[in-house]
Amino acid sequence: MSDEKWDMYELLNHFELVEWEFTNMANLVLETLDLDECELETVPPAITEIEYYAFRDVQAVSLNNNPNITNADILGKLLDMQAINMWGCRLTTIPKSWVNLHKLQVLGLGNTPTLKGYGPLRNLTNIQWLDLGGCGLKSIPQEVTHLTKLTVLALGKNEGIEIDDSLCCFWNLQRLALNECALKAVPTPIYSLIRLTHLHLDNNMLFSIGQQIVQLKALEELSVTGNDNMSFPKLLSQCENVKRIIVDENLNLSHISHSLRKKMQVACRELQPAV
Repeated sequence: MSDEKWDMYELLNHFELVEWEFTNMANLVLETLDLDECELETVPPAITEIEYYAFRDVQAVSLNNNPNITNADILGKLLDMQAINMWGCRLTTIPKSWVNLHKLQVLGLGNTPTLKGYGPLRNLTNIQWLDLGGCGLKSIPQEVTHLTKLTVLALGKNEGIEIDDSLCCFWNLQRLALNECALKAVPTPIYSLIRLTHLHLDNNMLFSIGQQIVQLKALEELSVTGNDNMSFPKLLSQCENVKRIIVDENLNLSHISHSLRKKMQVACRELQPAV
């Protein structure tokens, strides 16, 4: 695609106010340049001119599903950037120029199995929302462990990922997604995340939730659909903060206490209480 099509004035038509989802960061409503699914082959160079000539800052950019895009390093020039979403863009490394993006809070790089270089992340310590789902990870990259302000971490669809004690450094984490990771047991380090409110373990190979789940005093929602013959500890019914346990419709409830059943809801368009 030629640069001429994406001159500065054309880009202005793609701005909108977006409240980023899957996060409870207060008041994160950003002026966003939305170029999703535009068959881009490069990040438009004119993006750097907008804030100088149009008197508006580029606070966020969404470039999802542009698999052939290159020149992502140009985003490192936009020092007011708070959010970048590049889902399915086939990046191989996070550009070195991004180390300048000290205001960055949201980074979505899901569905990028080609991504191998994470170096700049160690400097982006203000990131609170990170999506590395479907990136072919076998462990949490060491650079990610520097992001101790994370409140949301999506690691789903990384089959065979090993969750070790490095997870414990995310002491501010509130939402964790480990769906479709071929887990056979709930990783023990999860139980140290005392601020965790939402835990998604759908479509794994789990048979039970351990008694240690009661250590998650802040937990409000547990989602375990797609795990056959799940069993739950009785003490889970005494966890007052747990409002919802999302389960499959065919879950055998015969060995589950009535008090725990009341917390369960079947996964469907309109979540209905299990009976």
